Order: sequence, then C-alpha cells, then structure tokens
Amino acid sequence: MRKVLLFLWIGAISVQMTAAADFDPKTDGWDFYNFLMTTDNTVLWGIYSKSFLGIANTYAAASVEDQLFFDLVISRYAGHANCFGMSNLAIICYKEGGHLSACSPVCTYEGDLSPTHAGPDLNMIRESIGIMHLRQLTQKMISLLIERFTDSKWDKPNEAFGQIKTEIATNGASLVSFMPASVAAAEAAMSGGQEAHTVVAYKVEESPGAWYKIYVYDPNRPYSTESAFYDGTGKINFIYVNQASATLDWHYPDDYPPGTNSYGWEGSSAGPWTFIPSTSYDARFKDDHPLDAGYITSQLGQIFLSGDGEVTQIEDETGRRFYKQSASGLQFEKDPNKRMLNMIRWPFFHAGKGEKLPEVYFMQNPQGKSFKIQIASKSGKYDCRLLQKGNFIKMEAGGSGAGRDTLQIAAFATEEQTLTIGSQRNLANVRVELFKRLADQTTRTFILSDVTVTKSAPVQMQCVDYFSSLAVSSPRAEVRYKLEMAQKIGDRVERSPVQSFTVPAGKRQLLRPLDWENLKDSAIDKVEREVLKKVQPR
Repeated sequence: MRKVLLFLWIGAISVQMTAAADFDPKTDGWDFYNFLMTTDNTVLWGIYSKSFLGIANTYAAASVEDQLFFDLVISRYAGHANCFGMSNLAIICYKEGGHLSACSPVCTYEGDLSPTHAGPDLNMIRESIGIMHLRQLTQKMISLLIERFTDSKWDKPNEAFGQIKTEIATNGASLVSFMPASVAAAEAAMSGGQEAHTVVAYKVEESPGAWYKIYVYDPNRPYSTESAFYDGTGKINFIYVNQASATLDWHYPDDYPPGTNSYGWEGSSAGPWTFIPSTSYDARFKDDHPLDAGYITSQLGQIFLSGDGEVTQIEDETGRRFYKQSASGLQFEKDPNKRMLNMIRWPFFHAGKGEKLPEVYFMQNPQGKSFKIQIASKSGKYDCRLLQKGNFIKMEAGGSGAGRDTLQIAAFATEEQTLTIGSQRNLANVRVELFKRLADQTTRTFILSDVTVTKSAPVQMQCVDYFSSLAVSSPRAEVRYKLEMAQKIGDRVERSPVQSFTVPAGKRQLLRPLDWENLKDSAIDKVEREVLKKVQPR
C-alpha cells in the first residue's frame, strides 16, 4: 500500500512541475550578482572535466587535444563573468525543477549582493554555474551558433523577436545573447570594451508597426537589490525594438544608450551589435568539445591567432570569404553569395583594459578542405594554429618587421595535409608543427624550426605517405630549416635528434625516417626532385 501511495504522491508532484508558472525574475533568477570564473587552474580544470565528455581529472593525465582546448580556449574564461551559465541553469531549473546541484526556485541560494560580486555562498552552486557556462562550447552549441551566424537573417531584430516569441510559447523562456555584428564591436569586446552577454527572455509584447519589447532576467541585475529594474511603471528590463525605423534600431535596457546609462547594448540590422536566441537544451548536457579525440563524428575545426597579428581574411576553396574591405575598414562579409557559410568568430571572450585576447574562429566540416588565411602584423611575432580532432598545424612567426603573410592549407586534417607559407617580407624564426593522431591512436609530429621564408617565395610543407614522410619545397628560393620528428604510442615517446636541412630553389625535398619505432637512432631517407608545379598561395 505504501508503494502505491508513494507512486501517486510523486505523480502529483510531476503534474505540478509541468504546469509551472511564468518565469519570474524574483523567484527564478539568482539572488546574487554575476560573478567571475575562478582563476585557479586546478579548480578550473575540475569544472572543465565535468563540463565535457571523457576528460581526465587532471591536466597531466589528459589527451593532447584536451590539454590544447584548455590552454587555448577554456583558460580564457578564467577571471571573467558567468552570465551564460547563470542564465542557462536558471532556465533549466525553472523548467525541470533542478539540474546538477541546483533546485528550483534558484532565488533561495544566497550569495554576494555587494559591489564586489563574489558570487554564491555555496561552492557546489558556483561549480554548477561554471559547468553550465562552459557548455556554450559543446559541439552542439557551437554548431547552432554557426548556423545562426551564417543565416542571412541573423542580424535582423524582427527575425530574432519571432524566434524568441516562439521559444517562450514553447518552453517558457529563451536564452538571448548580445553579440558583435561588426568587426569593430568584436575587436572592442576583445580588448576591454563592451562585451558579449547572455540573459533570459521570458515575455514579449508588441505594437504592430511601432515596437517590440522583449522582457528579460539579467544576471547582472538580481531582483532583491534592483526590483525597480523589473517592476512598476519605471521598469526597464526589456529590449526595445523600433519597428518604425528602417533598420529596426534596438537598445537594452530601456534607459540605454550612454549619456543616460553606461550599461547596455544597442544595434540594428546594420550593426554594430545584434541579439540572437538559443534554447537551453542545446547546452544542457555533458557533451564533447570541438577538439575531443574521442568524438567519432567531430565536424568542427578551430583557428586560433595570438600575438601581434590580425586575421584580415579567411577564404575557402570556392572563393567564399569571411571578411570584406570597406571604406570604413574591415567588415564581416554578409553577401550570401560571397560569404563563408560554415564559420563564426567566437564572441564570448572579454579582455581587461589594455589586454589583447586571441582571435578564435570555429569552422564546420573543414576536414579535407582547402582554405587561405591572410594575416597582417606590425612586428611579425604571432602564433597561428589550425586544429581539428586529432590534428593540428601550428605556425609561429618571429620578429620580421611589419607586413602581410598568407597561410594556404590544403587537404586539412588528413594524412597528407599541406601548409604553404607566403609573405610580403622576409620571415625569420618561423616554427611549424604538424601533428596527427592516426587511426590506431599513434600520434606523429613533424617539428620544423628556424625556417627561412623569403619575400614572394612561398614555402610548402606537405605530409605524405599517410604522415610517414615530409616534403618541403619552394619554387623561387632556397629554404633552410631544422627538423625534429616525434611519435607517441601509449606512454612511449620516440624523438629524433634535431637535424639541419637545406632545399635548393626549385627542388622538392622528401624526408622519411627509416624506423619510426626508433627515431633516436633512425637514419633519414632524403630524396630531391624538381618542383613539378608552381607553389603559390592565391
């Protein structure tokens, strides 16, 4: 009898939860201010390992790919805000009654309401929010944002309003992210200016032909200290879209722009900012990150640029491009017939004043494809990496004065991928790493250092024979470089001694160790032939 009564009692609760009231910032929002992610790498790694599938508990025990993603991306979240995590977990708890260590209503969790913004009192809530914040970087969530970004209507406020209205009608609330819609806004966010932000939309109103209003809970505005933001005749917690404007001008909150209030965002169909909706479901579950070596169906690649360099163009093998030049400077290419349809520049980083963060791009389905990256630099010192599951290319340029360089990649992430480096100057101290995880989980790396790249004489490096050999060539100039090779099988690592090589102009030099299992003592077979075709990035 007790079992029957217990079953009926649980069923009653289930019915009550599915008939949830409308999202209310007073009860369904957190009762503390948005706070900063930990700067302790050990703690951050713990959050990272719980956010994604198959990640070891410690950095030392992790795969190369997991370490790389932590170093290049996750570490950039340290010391920065958790708006996405707070918004995402608030919606899930509202809809489902709880998630991870948090239960609804989340307003019951106490935390810092002072200007120090120290976050929740309970470490388990702090960790849960951190986990949900990092899940904006799952394969599924990034793929969704790429689809939204490359949609021809991605920067149209009326389209976003319609999607948000539908999501609220279906699920009671929607994630909404303010994102740069111009290169200038993106670069400002990356260097200490206005940053991207995520809120919870829970109600919409409209006056046809006049305006749209999208009411939101903002993690930067807890209800208990800022009730006037949400309630009464003076409430301003909404995105206001002017339908009468030809470009659908919008702003948030209602007392923005600056001059009235310095907190907020504004934009239009012409930029500089936009807002896009997404569903909490896409970032709810533990999933794979883009470089996860265990993800069988990985379809995302990543471009990472740091140092004194700026990407001025990315172009695919069909001639589609990511940027365009205009009289006002570099802009995102928005022409659907010309722009790349599979890439996003990641907007959710924020730098401190005077700090310059790296440029990070995610690309769908790059494996086997060819594309070109143009980089402008004042001093020549930069680090560019191209990564996909089980594969990376790393190119470091030393100081060579101001100039422009071109990286041409062919057959990316295959056993015979090719990197061609061209420059409008003489490049010195160039270092290149070509890494590949083979089908049997063996990893191989070619490491070239002190590579000479002569002005207008591109140098090509191609992996051949299923990553067992390396070919180096230049049609117009002699190439000098040093080479080291490495192989890892399980815990056993083999490395060759560093050796110097010279390739005559117009020659193609093919190098192959005779014994990959014993690189330390292996001889290297060297064959030189005439270059059969011109090596020249477009």
